[in-house]
Amino acid sequence: MTTTNYGIAIREAAGVSTTDKLILIALTNPAGYSLQSYLTTKYNTGWMPGDIRGAWLSDNTAETMVGSELVTNGTFDSNTSGWLANGSGYHTFSAISGALSVTRGSYGLGGGEPYQAVSVISGKFYRVSFVGASGDMSMSLGSTIGGSQYVSWNSTGASTLREFTFLATTSTVYILFICNSTGTTASIDNVSIRLADPDRSVNNKGLQVFGSITKTPVATGADLVAYSGTTAFGPSYSYFYAPYLPAIGTGDFSISLWIKPTTSGGTYFHMFSIGGGQSSTDGFTFKSWNSTAFNPYFYSNSGDMGSYSASVTAPLGNWHHVIAGRQAGYFKIYINGNLMLTSGSVNSNNFTATRGYIGRDESTQETNSSSISMVRFSFIFPSAEQIAKMYNDEKYLFQDGAKATLYGPSDSVTALAYDEDTQLLHVGTSSGRSVFRGLCRVDNTTTAVGAAISAANGLVAED
Repeated sequence: MTTTNYGIAIREAAGVSTTDKLILIALTNPAGYSLQSYLTTKYNTGWMPGDIRGAWLSDNTAETMVGSELVTNGTFDSNTSGWLANGSGYHTFSAISGALSVTRGSYGLGGGEPYQAVSVISGKFYRVSFVGASGDMSMSLGSTIGGSQYVSWNSTGASTLREFTFLATTSTVYILFICNSTGTTASIDNVSIRLADPDRSVNNKGLQVFGSITKTPVATGADLVAYSGTTAFGPSYSYFYAPYLPAIGTGDFSISLWIKPTTSGGTYFHMFSIGGGQSSTDGFTFKSWNSTAFNPYFYSNSGDMGSYSASVTAPLGNWHHVIAGRQAGYFKIYINGNLMLTSGSVNSNNFTATRGYIGRDESTQETNSSSISMVRFSFIFPSAEQIAKMYNDEKYLFQDGAKATLYGPSDSVTALAYDEDTQLLHVGTSSGRSVFRGLCRVDNTTTAVGAAISAANGLVAED
């Protein structure tokens, strides 16, 4: 741990959480919530406002993501085709009332449990989801039949949507269900595995990919990538979906993102939606009207809830930093660090929906080829000082040649040092020393760094 003008820089090993990473902490607001950023060789979250609930679309891999359902017959509408029995003798299963019904005769793995082999790509993230329809059921997802190398789950009998994000390290994964109690029957439904964009926050709630998403550098030679629909974002085209996010209720929240708006393919762009959209009081869509300029606002079946103003605009074709949400009952919208709107009256809507979208909402079919990056969802609204820092530090990541991640292939940080004179953070790994100003890597070496770095007045010593 190193104290810096960020606040604190921490090296976190995989034994502490799921992966090695560099954690930067800065600027605590009056309520006690700080900004945090997670960095590795593969992603940079940007500044995440405290009480973070999701951080997506923040990596450095240019590619096309094609999202399709990988599970065969996960809805069990009429039969169990696509599902095999793991051995025989203990379990029987069948499709009953549109669900997979599993009966257990006696104990023992390898006794006829239903399973399916699913082809995946090693090194990619996926999201598995299903509904425990009734009874006491367990699920395992592994690299072998009955293995739980990726995910294990044990039901308490509740009829609830369950979802998990995992990183595939094999080309085939096996999903298997077991009825937990001898002499009983349990059921499962809507089993799904889809390609996902990982949630880089502590919550690990990845977004399922629908359609085809193109990832290209946000600027020439930049590390960070932009996400756009290959044909255009929209329900009939390409979008991201989270089957479950925490409900906002009546409290504060914020959505932070970068967007490069265009009008090609439509006039609206749905930046972030929680459930309902235009069809229900329990949700909203944060969208923009992109006719001649970028014009963001919130919308539900309650209308724009006081969040629309024709004067809240920004030019098309440029990257913009947007933070919007509700604070103490009022909607606020910031663009590029500047407060653009505060709603004229208190909004008391109870947003109870938990379905999340980027690129569409539940009911409308607008299409738009705008690009988006670094989306963050929090249950706090940042202070004006925090918002200024977010914009001023992150804007350098959207310039030509900007480096956003640790240098080399190693995420394991071996040493840290902060130079008070140059205001540079030196981060050592086995690949070399990455030098950061704010969130942007401005230099690096290629010699492995051992246990210590010392930096002062521009001079650096390594051990």
